Amino acid sequence: MSDDKYQNKYRIESARAWWHDYGGGSYFITICTKHREHFFGEIEDGVMVLSDVGKYAAEQFQNVSTHYPYADIPLFTIMPNHVHAIVVVSAGRDGVHTVSTNKTLN
Repeated sequence: MSDDKYQNKYRIESARAWWHDYGGGSYFITICTKHREHFFGEIEDGVMVLSDVGKYAAEQFQNVSTHYPYADIPLFTIMPNHVHAIVVVSAGRDGVHTVSTNKTLN
Protein backbone atom coordinates (compact mmCIF):
# COMPACT_ATOMS: atom_id res chain seq x y z
CA MET A 1 0.00 0.00 0.00
CA SER A 2 1.48 3.37 -0.99
CA ASP A 3 0.32 4.95 2.30
CA ASP A 4 2.94 2.84 4.07
CA LYS A 5 5.85 4.23 2.06
CA TYR A 6 7.67 7.53 2.17
CA GLN A 7 7.49 9.14 -1.30
CA ASN A 8 6.18 5.79 -2.58
CA LYS A 9 9.71 4.37 -2.21
CA TYR A 10 10.80 3.76 1.36
CA ARG A 11 9.11 1.90 4.19
CA ILE A 12 9.20 4.03 7.32
CA GLU A 13 8.11 2.29 10.51
CA SER A 14 6.79 4.45 13.31
CA ALA A 15 9.18 4.86 16.22
CA ARG A 16 6.16 4.96 18.53
CA ALA A 17 5.38 1.85 20.58
CA TRP A 18 2.03 0.69 19.20
CA TRP A 19 1.13 -0.88 22.55
CA HIS A 20 1.74 2.28 24.63
CA ASP A 21 -0.83 4.99 25.43
CA TYR A 22 0.84 8.32 24.68
CA GLY A 23 -1.92 10.27 26.44
CA GLY A 24 0.45 11.53 29.11
CA GLY A 25 3.64 10.76 30.98
CA SER A 26 7.29 11.59 31.34
CA TYR A 27 9.80 10.55 28.70
CA PHE A 28 13.59 10.63 28.45
CA ILE A 29 14.59 11.33 24.85
CA THR A 30 17.85 11.59 22.96
CA ILE A 31 18.08 13.28 19.56
CA CYS A 32 21.25 12.72 17.53
CA THR A 33 22.47 14.62 14.49
CA LYS A 34 23.00 12.85 11.18
CA HIS A 35 26.49 11.36 10.97
CA ARG A 36 27.11 12.73 14.49
CA GLU A 37 28.01 16.12 13.03
CA HIS A 38 28.59 18.92 15.54
CA PHE A 39 25.64 21.15 14.66
CA PHE A 40 24.83 22.33 18.18
CA GLY A 41 28.25 23.71 19.12
CA GLU A 42 31.59 22.65 20.58
CA ILE A 43 33.06 21.91 23.98
CA GLU A 44 35.81 24.41 24.76
CA ASP A 45 37.81 24.14 27.99
CA GLY A 46 35.15 21.80 29.41
CA VAL A 47 32.28 24.21 28.63
CA MET A 48 29.62 23.69 25.98
CA VAL A 49 29.60 26.69 23.63
CA LEU A 50 26.39 26.67 21.61
CA SER A 51 26.35 27.45 17.90
CA ASP A 52 23.48 29.49 16.46
CA VAL A 53 21.65 26.20 15.83
CA GLY A 54 22.35 25.12 19.42
CA LYS A 55 21.04 28.44 20.75
CA TYR A 56 17.89 28.04 18.65
CA ALA A 57 17.40 24.49 19.94
CA ALA A 58 17.80 25.67 23.55
CA GLU A 59 15.26 28.43 22.99
CA GLN A 60 12.75 25.96 21.51
CA PHE A 61 13.21 23.51 24.40
CA GLN A 62 12.79 26.32 26.96
CA ASN A 63 9.61 27.60 25.28
CA VAL A 64 7.98 24.33 24.17
CA SER A 65 4.87 25.07 26.30
CA THR A 66 4.22 28.21 24.25
CA HIS A 67 3.47 26.09 21.20
CA TYR A 68 2.38 22.89 22.96
CA PRO A 69 0.58 23.82 26.21
CA TYR A 70 0.25 20.13 27.15
CA ALA A 71 4.05 19.62 27.09
CA ASP A 72 6.92 20.73 29.28
CA ILE A 73 10.66 20.11 29.13
CA PRO A 74 11.88 20.73 32.68
CA LEU A 75 15.41 19.47 32.03
CA PHE A 76 17.59 19.19 28.94
CA THR A 77 21.23 19.29 27.93
CA ILE A 78 22.67 20.11 24.55
CA MET A 79 25.89 18.46 23.42
CA PRO A 80 27.79 19.07 20.14
CA ASN A 81 26.03 16.25 18.27
CA HIS A 82 23.04 15.28 20.39
CA VAL A 83 20.43 16.50 22.87
CA HIS A 84 19.04 14.79 25.97
CA ALA A 85 15.70 15.91 27.42
CA ILE A 86 12.98 15.00 29.85
CA VAL A 87 9.63 15.63 28.15
CA VAL A 88 6.47 15.71 30.26
CA VAL A 89 3.15 15.36 28.44
CA SER A 90 -0.04 16.12 30.36
CA ALA A 91 -2.71 13.43 30.46
CA GLY A 92 -5.91 14.25 28.58
CA ARG A 93 -4.23 16.70 26.24
CA ASP A 94 -6.04 17.81 23.08
CA GLY A 95 -5.01 16.00 19.92
CA VAL A 96 -4.04 12.78 21.68
CA HIS A 97 -5.17 10.81 18.62
CA THR A 98 -3.39 12.91 16.00
CA VAL A 99 -0.62 10.35 15.43
CA SER A 100 -1.45 6.72 14.83
CA THR A 101 0.83 3.72 14.70
CA ASN A 102 -1.74 1.85 12.62
CA LYS A 103 -0.94 -1.30 14.58
CA THR A 104 -3.21 -3.76 16.39
CA LEU A 105 -2.51 -6.65 18.70
CA ASN A 106 -2.57 -9.98 16.88
